[in-house]
Amino acid sequence: MMQQRKLTTSYIICTPPLSRSLDSQSEAIDEAITYSANAILVAPNGSDATTLALERARAAGLKIIYVDSDDSVAAAKTFTTDNKNIGRTAGNEMIAALESQGSTKGMIGIISLSTDCIFTLDREVGFSEAFGDTAFEIIEPHYCEGSSDMAQKIAEELIKCDIVGIFGTFEEAAVGTGAAIKANGNKVVGIGCGLESSSDTLHALISDGALLCTIVCNPYEMGYQGMEAAIGVLDGTVTEDGEVIYTGAIILTKDDI
Repeated sequence: MMQQRKLTTSYIICTPPLSRSLDSQSEAIDEAITYSANAILVAPNGSDATTLALERARAAGLKIIYVDSDDSVAAAKTFTTDNKNIGRTAGNEMIAALESQGSTKGMIGIISLSTDCIFTLDREVGFSEAFGDTAFEIIEPHYCEGSSDMAQKIAEELIKCDIVGIFGTFEEAAVGTGAAIKANGNKVVGIGCGLESSSDTLHALISDGALLCTIVCNPYEMGYQGMEAAIGVLDGTVTEDGEVIYTGAIILTKDDI
């Protein structure tokens, strides 16, 4: 944990989007510009609209700090997770679980956020790479657009197709995947991704055996270090060098819960 220090100036306007929609994020960035914010912490969703909004923010003089994901627009610092490594870790955990059951082949499903979301796309890539030397088949990813209900419906359809494993690349996808697996007797290996303070629903699904585990990132550190960097950039004690800092991830299993 970074040591807290006394702040001598107040800068930050908080304008979080109210939903995961692509438009809401660009609108929130534009609102920060309108209110003359000095800095903005943002987890870009990878859409063209967000990129254009970030370009406007940079042109207006806002200091940009990326947390969790990044964009092509230059930023002072980025605090994130190595999402390809998260995907590879999830893949390796699934392979080990399947092999322990005597399964060395079969179809593996992926339920993800959208084709525009950089961090979940990286997790898809890393997950698929883990299966490179196996006989398992990774089928085309399905996208639930941030809805756990839609993720559950997708997972239920995949289970009907004799899937042996499903990877939910973010929390809502993991919740929907686990719910579908539980409803079908925990016959499929499910692995998800979540946050350090993952929901009670996700914890319950792991405890019930519907999900083997989740690979959890560390949003607290992203936010804490990101805010400290924003303050440092504004008061001149932190250099705007575009450095990328990885804030770590852990495997959360039934034993951990």
